[in-house]
Amino acid sequence: MGKRECARQAVGVAWRQMEFMSARRRLAASAAAMLSALCWAGEARWVEVSSPHFSVVTDAGERRGREVALRFEQMRAVFGALLVKARVSQPVPLQIIAFRSTKELRQFAPLWKGKATEVSGLFEASTDRDYIMVDLSVEDPWQVVFHEYGHELLNANTAANSPLWFDEGFAGYFSTIQIEGKKVSVGLPPKEARILGSSGLMTTHDLFQVGHGSRVYNESGDHRSVFYMQSWLVVHWMIHTKHLGKMADYVAALEEGATVEAAMQKAFGMDGTAFDREIRQYWSNGRMQYYAMTAPAGIESEGYVVTSLAEHQPEAILADVHMHSVDYRQQGFREAQEVLAADANNEIGLRAVGYYYLLTKNYEQAGEYFRKAAKEDSKDSRTHYLAAMLLNREGGDALESGKAEEMREHLERAIALDPEYADAYYLLAFARVSAGDKAGAIAVARRAVELNPRNPDYRMNLAQMCAISQQWEAALAVLRTLEKSDDPAVVERAEDFKVQVETMREYAQRGARVEGFSKRTQTTAPVGLPPAEADTATVPPRPKAKEVRFTRGKLVNVDCTAKPGALLTVTTALRTWKLTVADAGQLVLIGAKKFACDWTNKEVGVNFRETAAGEGTVVSLEVQE
Repeated sequence: MGKRECARQAVGVAWRQMEFMSARRRLAASAAAMLSALCWAGEARWVEVSSPHFSVVTDAGERRGREVALRFEQMRAVFGALLVKARVSQPVPLQIIAFRSTKELRQFAPLWKGKATEVSGLFEASTDRDYIMVDLSVEDPWQVVFHEYGHELLNANTAANSPLWFDEGFAGYFSTIQIEGKKVSVGLPPKEARILGSSGLMTTHDLFQVGHGSRVYNESGDHRSVFYMQSWLVVHWMIHTKHLGKMADYVAALEEGATVEAAMQKAFGMDGTAFDREIRQYWSNGRMQYYAMTAPAGIESEGYVVTSLAEHQPEAILADVHMHSVDYRQQGFREAQEVLAADANNEIGLRAVGYYYLLTKNYEQAGEYFRKAAKEDSKDSRTHYLAAMLLNREGGDALESGKAEEMREHLERAIALDPEYADAYYLLAFARVSAGDKAGAIAVARRAVELNPRNPDYRMNLAQMCAISQQWEAALAVLRTLEKSDDPAVVERAEDFKVQVETMREYAQRGARVEGFSKRTQTTAPVGLPPAEADTATVPPRPKAKEVRFTRGKLVNVDCTAKPGALLTVTTALRTWKLTVADAGQLVLIGAKKFACDWTNKEVGVNFRETAAGEGTVVSLEVQE
């Protein structure tokens, strides 16, 4: 029996009975009407608690919702205090959902062999919104979510190219902070730190060289656990011995080409052996003390607004969360459709269904739902952002099809509603350059980088806007920073683009026609989808990208059967090359206005990467008409 039916019957029975009872019995029987309240006892009342910087949606009541919002406000303030930042940036909108029970959170937990994993907190990241989910029924749900939240704050508020050990160590340090009332305890060791006593420490030199492609980082087991805990230990030492400010010198030395050992000496005044001795003594002598901070005044009471969520809003929000998880996307789609069946104008439900169609490249359907979501002058920045994303993705040629102005309007509205929405600035650069506003495009591309300085796509975008404006040196300066990344995929993209920029500069100086960069350089994953996870048990170190080569020869023919890609057959005096173009619409062309599949017997010059004997991938193409 449903709760509404239960309540209706309870009240009906009680009043029918009361018609035939004495006053005494009527008083007792009136308690039967209370069954209606019992029927509703298990049903949650969802509220949203809005604090100065966060939105918390919860079914655990207003008091618990306020506690969660306060804890995040305090953690944000502690982060700013640790890095001495007066302003902390949050470039991706964040939604916090606080569940009153473990059973509810398990409906969102990652699946392993078809079963939900045991978690007390979750962090779900995407380009349009991040989600943090916590289980308020457990004693301490915070460590996992604050570790990931620490990563997000680092990405948004510190310079690019900090080493992996520092990022993981700082996130680990940040995750153990405890707050009781106005007292903040900083520097508490995680329980996992005991592995340092049983397994021993790595040399600092080895620790500092671990990268994203390293087996130590990717393979499960004691080596990986030691890496995490020793990273935490070194960051703990840096903070408590006042060496944190020297990290900038260490990173700068690495960027200038120094070895790890030389960078240590320059920044910290000690070589690897001395550093090892310092860290081992710090660990073994019990010098790792935590210290108390006072939470900033005023954040516990000012700027908090509590509202009850309207009917169907909780279901729509949770469907949207499911939509952002690969494990639950189809379920989220069904849930959003159920919301719209009950409330056809529910903006969150409309946006969620449109988001699903956007991900599955059903642009016509996506447009229908986004238009409905935005038609009442939506006050949700995400609605406008996703509508603009659709215009950018639709047909692959949104900017050339006259939709750039509509795209610009949506993005400027999104930014007005959320001035720190980094990806909205990222997209706005393409809309502005399409309208001929090159200076404006560079300005908003720079703003995206300022808001999220570690995002390589934003830096590539800035380099692209500079190249379009023929600001060659500015573009190359950005690309040189990307070449220092420890991610080989980022390095390869930067090297390829650098060759393109240098080639374009050379030909532009000769007065030749240069085409390219007319459309957005698409990322490898659809919006909102992270790259597919690798098998972390068998991930080898990623190889260094092969160098770009140049050759001249005759383009015999072009095979465009695998659109948008193409296969070029190029003969030279020494051999025949089969050269692949990933996307003909994105290819930098010299001497030709547009790529053509019917080219034959053309004299060409090609920048390419050799992938096998007689095979390669094209970086740029010069065609002699």
